[in-house]
Amino acid sequence: MTKVEDKNARFKRLLPAVILWLAAAAIYGASTYYVLLYGRTWTDEIIFLIKSYWYVTGAVAPYTTTDATWSMPLYFYQLGAWQELVGAGHMAGRAMSIALGALSAVMLFAICRRVTANTTAAAAAAFIFVATPATTYYFATATPAATISALHLAALWLVVSSLGRPRLWMSIAMGLLCTALFFYSQNMILAVVVLVPLYVIALGRTRILHSAIVGISIAGSTAALLVTFPEKLLHYALNLPGVAPLLDSMNWTPPNFTLIERGTIESAHLSLSIDQVSIISIIDGFFLPYAGTILFALLLFRLAGKGLRVLWIASLYFFWLAAAHIIGTAGQCDTCILSYMPDFAAIGALAAGLTLAMMAHWARQNGVPAANLVVVCALIIAAGNAFAPGLAFTDKHKLFPLARISTDRDTTEVQKIESLAQWVASHTSPEEPILVIHSLGSKALPALPYAAFLAGHRMPVQSLNLPASHRTIKPDLSSAAREAVQAAIEEESLWTDATLQRWISRDYDLILFQEDRTVDQTDRLIAITALFRHVGTTTFRGSTVHLFERRTAQ
Repeated sequence: MTKVEDKNARFKRLLPAVILWLAAAAIYGASTYYVLLYGRTWTDEIIFLIKSYWYVTGAVAPYTTTDATWSMPLYFYQLGAWQELVGAGHMAGRAMSIALGALSAVMLFAICRRVTANTTAAAAAAFIFVATPATTYYFATATPAATISALHLAALWLVVSSLGRPRLWMSIAMGLLCTALFFYSQNMILAVVVLVPLYVIALGRTRILHSAIVGISIAGSTAALLVTFPEKLLHYALNLPGVAPLLDSMNWTPPNFTLIERGTIESAHLSLSIDQVSIISIIDGFFLPYAGTILFALLLFRLAGKGLRVLWIASLYFFWLAAAHIIGTAGQCDTCILSYMPDFAAIGALAAGLTLAMMAHWARQNGVPAANLVVVCALIIAAGNAFAPGLAFTDKHKLFPLARISTDRDTTEVQKIESLAQWVASHTSPEEPILVIHSLGSKALPALPYAAFLAGHRMPVQSLNLPASHRTIKPDLSSAAREAVQAAIEEESLWTDATLQRWISRDYDLILFQEDRTVDQTDRLIAITALFRHVGTTTFRGSTVHLFERRTAQ
């Protein structure tokens, strides 16, 4: 009878956690399913999909004048190897990300459970994490967000599991994870500068020895990567806000960077852009999508009193990463803050989970059902994260990510893009290079180069994101200076109007052109129609798309 009672008591104790896990699985499964099938491809996603496949197949060499790349290499090779194994396409890349996002939730649960010894609070942290629409959306796209989150949590697991128990393999692993985080995303240097000290502090008396082991591991793995790739990887690895101006003042910046920074109108974002921080962007991209998480992360400062203030580290770490990313991405794009949040959203969920554990402790002392309180609060947090974006000032953030998910349920995203790719393929010869001119007005159409890629065509890497890679040379430069700046721009895989004119007049015999009346395209169309014949027209997502082929010499 006692065993039966023990089993019943254990079942009742675990039931709230099981309910939270089932709810997390249902929400995460349903939301990622809709993004997988109906989420519209976006610029970062198509860049990773196309370049990763080019890199692993040898079609393009990264960190060269062919493709300066500008991003860290590891995710390209992860996604490229996966595409080579299961086939090219965003469905495969998204499926991999979804699986890694689920793994992140499991690791977050394990970390919170280890710190709090409260299974329900740990399950609540995992539920909050994957029930947040902004996080879930990015975890269901072919981008590094889910991978970085999993690596981040793996490093945090080493921190909490190494308390007073230093081990050689754990110190080596911490160094490798920190290197991997940086070479997946430069921004994660902000995490590394916190994780390494936390890990070392937790080790106790042998911290000096293990600090050296971690340092050697980081140095060795970093050196191996830098030797593997061309020199441009080092240039871009050091191209960090705040660091680049310092290197420039010491004449250590690559000449091209200096020429582009000083010879073009657009900012190269080498310096901290605190003056460009937008309050509206912070509200829309940080406070509203994570409103519930932020509130309970702040409550941790109130609830974790004397003897437990060490728990403040979770909230402090979360707000440090958020503030640093907000400053570092200022002025770069409308949704940059939001797109980086999933990399460390788990830390906010952890802080909220710790708060719930403190609340459960208070509830038990005051005769309140602790598990019920935790479940209710977890639901409140998730509801806040889901519905607060409805108050956003900008349409792109309003109830994010609904604006990025197609309302047409008759045709999936992959079917729409494949249909466009088939149309391109039916009018062109396979493997012929193509110039894709798109997204230069207010109607972004990143699926256009992706469809050309699926149709078997190569294109200039600049055309994958034409608005971001465009530079305007300052008009007051001398002709010699203009030539030097122009050469530097193209060596770093950027383009100017003169570059586009050369592509049209000489370099490409096929042009896929997005018509967009929100911008003046008269000069471009005149240049194209003078040299090319019109092959066909189609529509995609409300935009008219034209295909042109160069006229043969008479």
